[in-house]
Amino acid sequence: GFFTPDVSKYFRERIDAIVQETGLDVTTAIEAPDEDEIILAAPPRAAEPIPWNAGPAMWPSVLLALPELPPAVEYRFLGRHLVTIDGVATLIVDVLYDALPEPEFSSS
Repeated sequence: GFFTPDVSKYFRERIDAIVQETGLDVTTAIEAPDEDEIILAAPPRAAEPIPWNAGPAMWPSVLLALPELPPAVEYRFLGRHLVTIDGVATLIVDVLYDALPEPEFSSS
């Protein structure tokens, strides 16, 4: 996989630094689940189809901080997970689980 232990550590550090430096509100990618909301039953996995209905998000500031990928491959966030996807094959290449920090949801 793309996200080896050393690469995973580097990516988490870069993402954490960008979130801190820019004050990104990660709740825009990870919303507090409502009672009526359907939640993905399982986290994304490599070699599976891209779940487009999962609400992928990518902030330019995070994208610019990450290493460049080959033309057919791109980064997306699915919840807190960073995935690399092959847009041509419409498959997940690899997953960095819990790449974004845990958001703090308000109780209101």
